[in-house]
Amino acid sequence: MNADSLLNQDWSRIVSSLGGATALDAAARQSRAFLRPRGIRSPVELLRLILAYCLGERGLRATAA
Repeated sequence: MNADSLLNQDWSRIVSSLGGATALDAAARQSRAFLRPRGIRSPVELLRLILAYCLGERGLRATAA
């Protein structure tokens, strides 16, 4: 996986290989990793942001923008 795969159609394949958006949502809420959505609307978006930050060469502000 590379940073480019988070920006295109590969993302939906990655989410489905992890069990789908519904399963990720349930797991994130059960583990209390995603309790109060504010700027980030879903656990799938949070996962995408985290992976983009870890794989990217930019800081968190640039990644989130």
